Amino acid sequence: MSSEWYYAHNNEQKGPVNEAEIKELIATKVIPPDALVWKEGMGGEWLPANKIPDFTMRTPPKPAAAPAPVASAPLSSPVTPLAGSELSGIGSGYSSGSKIVTDDPPLYGFLYKPAALTPDPQDVEKNKIIAALAICTICVPLFWLPLVAAKDSTFAKYYANQGLTLTVAGLAFGVLMFIVQIVVGIIAQISPTLGLLGSCIVFVPVIGISITAVYIWVMGIIAVLNGKAKPLPFIGDYVLLK
Repeated sequence: MSSEWYYAHNNEQKGPVNEAEIKELIATKVIPPDALVWKEGMGGEWLPANKIPDFTMRTPPKPAAAPAPVASAPLSSPVTPLAGSELSGIGSGYSSGSKIVTDDPPLYGFLYKPAALTPDPQDVEKNKIIAALAICTICVPLFWLPLVAAKDSTFAKYYANQGLTLTVAGLAFGVLMFIVQIVVGIIAQISPTLGLLGSCIVFVPVIGISITAVYIWVMGIIAVLNGKAKPLPFIGDYVLLK
């Protein structure tokens, strides 16, 4: 097969030249690596030079870089700070085997989104009842119970925060309804008809909120009994208890 090559440059056919000259033209960037080339025996098809084995290995490959050494944590520091680091709990005082991962910034300066928690099965089995009681706000708020009876349980303290959030939401709704009732009472003194209409209007959201509260509580109890750290629906996406 002939070793005389032809190449395309500036929309013109150049050549014939030998293989070494083609390599020199590519090395000196006179023509690009994908310049079309042809020689006798290739038929009527011109191919990019970098698709032809004769021109693909112009320089030896560079040796692979040695991996960067992994710096070990200093002995004086028990924890190495990392982005999205694994913490032993939300805030201080959490020391169970459960893992919490978070890199979310604070919301509004004091509210934090709850971190993703992978509960320790032993922690769950030991403190499941306390965690369930922590979100029980139907009679008496018991969100404080894990802080007293399960100080070392990340799982129970997770639901202590959920219970506190549910308690605060319930108190806020109660205060709002108290104010609305006062306003409706004043309107009823002025116009009994408007007062009755206002009472009927207020009754609808009260029933709706009551059903929603029961739903939130039931979903929380189910999550606890299944050993999952899952935020309560609608209101569980904030951390009040650090």
